[in-house]
Parts: sequence; structure tokens; C-alpha cells
Amino acid sequence: MIILGHSLSKIDKCYFDYVNQIVRPNCQWWATYYSNSEKDEIFERLDEIVEDHNRINFFEMSQLKVSSLG
Repeated sequence: MIILGHSLSKIDKCYFDYVNQIVRPNCQWWATYYSNSEKDEIFERLDEIVEDHNRINFFEMSQLKVSSLG
């Protein structure tokens, strides 16, 4: 099955990404269940969550470093 649109490279990766308890499903199920526009929308939202998650972790780590310097 060929999936058109810019989601192809992301779908092709076939990996699980646990972020705030949201899982990117495997390709076979994902490819047959959602339309391309739905995939794009969901990936964009997941990417936002990943960015927020990383930003929060970075902030927490920087706070820990500051507090450990005392």
C-alpha cells in the first residue's frame, strides 16, 4: 500500500512513541484506518506534544542544575 502526502516518511518509520500516554500505532493499522488529512493533523498534534514535553524536561533539568549549585 502506498500512502501519498508528506506523512509518508513519518508513517514509514513504523515506531511507537510514548508521549503523555499517546502511542503512534504501527504502519499497517495506521495506514488503513485514517485518511491522509487525519494523519497529518494527528502527527502535527503529536509533534506539538513532543516539543512541549522536551521543553518541560529541559526546563526541569536546568532548574535541577541551578539548585544543585546552591
